[in-house]
Amino acid sequence: MDEQMEHCVLRRLNGGQKKTVTHILYADWKQDRSVPNSPANFIQFIHNVEQLATEGSNSGPVVLHCLDGAKMCGLFSVVSTLLQKIEIDHEVRVVNTVRKVKVGRHGAISTQEQFDFCHECVLQYIHSFGIYSNIAVS
Repeated sequence: MDEQMEHCVLRRLNGGQKKTVTHILYADWKQDRSVPNSPANFIQFIHNVEQLATEGSNSGPVVLHCLDGAKMCGLFSVVSTLLQKIEIDHEVRVVNTVRKVKVGRHGAISTQEQFDFCHECVLQYIHSFGIYSNIAVS
């Protein structure tokens, strides 16, 4: 997986407060493609981002950005939500999750290839943990 991480420290001059901002670039997704190269690598990237967001002094919100604010960010949001629903509810409905994300990001999941990739990520995730017998997918 091709992933790059940079750290910046922001300081507030009059208050002396500082906050570390970590920027992570997922470089395994070429701009001319509507989906990343690998579901497994994308899932690992999502886990890395979520872990970083909850670790000690780095805890805080995750801000996603991409060229149009929908294509890549939308796919990240959908797949991340699907993985969380699997862990919590042991049930996932890809179409419902896509609909919910599209409310806030109208351009999210705009191709059949992206929709199929969401399903591939769900299947990859389920099979990687051997929990597929307890999960309902539709």
